[in-house]
Amino acid sequence: MYKANQLHQGRAEFVILAGKDDETYCGLERDAEHYLYSGEVQNTLETFTRMSQYQGRLKRFAGFPTIFVMDEYNNSLESARMYDRLAQSRTKHEDLISALTYERITKGRSKLVCDWITSHEPDVRAIKLSLSLQQSLNFIVLARGNKFGAIHAALSGRRAIVDDDLIREQLYQQFTQYRQANSTDFNVVIALTNLMGDWRLVTLPKYPDAQPEIYRPVDQGMVHPQTPSQAPQATPPQPSQPDFRAQLLGWLGDCWHAEVGAEGELSKPKQPLSTLSELAQGLVQYITRKGLLGQEQNIRSLRQNWGASQRGLSAEGFLDLLKEITAAGHGTFIGEKGWICRSSADE
Repeated sequence: MYKANQLHQGRAEFVILAGKDDETYCGLERDAEHYLYSGEVQNTLETFTRMSQYQGRLKRFAGFPTIFVMDEYNNSLESARMYDRLAQSRTKHEDLISALTYERITKGRSKLVCDWITSHEPDVRAIKLSLSLQQSLNFIVLARGNKFGAIHAALSGRRAIVDDDLIREQLYQQFTQYRQANSTDFNVVIALTNLMGDWRLVTLPKYPDAQPEIYRPVDQGMVHPQTPSQAPQATPPQPSQPDFRAQLLGWLGDCWHAEVGAEGELSKPKQPLSTLSELAQGLVQYITRKGLLGQEQNIRSLRQNWGASQRGLSAEGFLDLLKEITAAGHGTFIGEKGWICRSSADE
């Protein structure tokens, strides 16, 4: 949280809905405006109300990132389920809370609204994350000491979240070998993750339990949620915003003992755009004109939309163009299917 806030010069707004009430969140747990113990049955209505107040940010960019920290989300859903049962409510608040989370995950990226969800439930479908919704998520599955159940479940059986059979089998073999080689080391934390692209197993560095507190200047211009009666009638046009996930990838790389490719690409010195081939410059101009600068693009879709007008340009040739732009410091690959253009044709 502290690093994400630093990344945005102290302007990231956190909405913390905690499934248990004994954790700290960089001091924000003392801020009732941004913190709610959602794991308590009697707070179910407030949880739903708090989430609803921020839905307007999916339509109008607030000017800064909004990050929902849904800690131990399974507890919050269970509390909502219990509330509905005890109150004999016809309104299913568990489903409403899940629906709001679904909307943020599927619609929030372009407005810099995202969710950080933690859960002790190994079956992600039990917390209403469907198979289709999982395609929009990055996962980090943790294991420490001899507690490997979550990673085991993620790689095998009906609850597996790695959908490629070959990759899942390779990771499971690597996971088994690691357990056998480190059966007595209880201090190392390992993670199964698809952050920054491909699925892989990594070891994590040790972080201090105490994190720096987040302080907000009074005049930073934070825009708070508005009720429908307060909301402005006219919505001014908003400029295209960079992809929050792509921005985070630059500093997330140092969290993993893994390849530094993604981070390395972001730190390359730029070469002038004029040094690129005419075709590569044309692609940058297209992205600038369409307002796609800084947003992750599906490589195949980008080729279909722009490459279709370039006669004789093969899939391999298009990929070479992206590599040329990236090598010059103006682009970044996100996994095998995504790419971001980082420079405007007007620079």
